Amino acid sequence: VIQAVGDIAAGTPTSVRRAFREGLRKLPDYLWTIARGGLIVFALTITIIGIPWAINRSVRWMLGPQAALLDGLRGKAALDNSAGVVAGRWWQMAANGAMLAFLGAAPGIAMALLLLILVRVPLEVANSVASVVYAVAQTFAIAGLTVLFLGWTKSRQDGETASRQVSRES
Repeated sequence: VIQAVGDIAAGTPTSVRRAFREGLRKLPDYLWTIARGGLIVFALTITIIGIPWAINRSVRWMLGPQAALLDGLRGKAALDNSAGVVAGRWWQMAANGAMLAFLGAAPGIAMALLLLILVRVPLEVANSVASVVYAVAQTFAIAGLTVLFLGWTKSRQDGETASRQVSRES
């Protein structure tokens, strides 16, 4: 999903095959970025006193997967890029991330509850249908994070370009 949205934004002709091929090619970078960020946040969380730092890092690094797949970065570099993109927008990123997480999860839960309460289907059926709904909704949440990453990266680059031009004129 991240690769497909990136291709669309870049004006590159995209297809499911291309998105999978490029995504699989960059999978080690993606997995290393997720593992590194996840382990650090986990380590901070289990210390109890590190929970505020874990929350801070979680929000700052929320766009790490996008940096890994779209910018070709890995691990610390991808997480640092994400932190740079989020810089000055921490609360906005936290709110957007929470909203997208809710919108990605809520439809599946709502569907399961409706099926269980109103239609009275077996639990296995409700769980299966809810899983499919969750998978579809989560796709849109990931696409939303990717659009945020692309927009904020562009505004960050535009700001750096403007700063360089001002310093040259001085």
